[in-house]
Amino acid sequence: MTQCTLLQTEKSYMTQQSGIFQISFKKSVGECNKIELEKLLKSLHLDVIKINTVNQYSKIKIRGKARRKISQKRPKKYFIRLKAGQIINEDVINRLNEKLA
Repeated sequence: MTQCTLLQTEKSYMTQQSGIFQISFKKSVGECNKIELEKLLKSLHLDVIKINTVNQYSKIKIRGKARRKISQKRPKKYFIRLKAGQIINEDVINRLNEKLA
């Protein structure tokens, strides 16, 4: 079970070229604050310059015959800027998940 994932979209790929990596956590894990995340990344020998967070809006879905509105929450995104030359790949994400477990 992966707790933390590296986002692989067109936008995230473009930001990775400038050293900014996007990570999100599963809802079951909860949210990790910026200070805890920075300590975890420093323990993996990564030099973090800055961490920004983005709360995504909830999706509104309409269900049932009565047309009830249900809001579906989405995970928080973390934008992590690293020193030049350092990257976050699947190997780093796997080690981060081991530390979170």
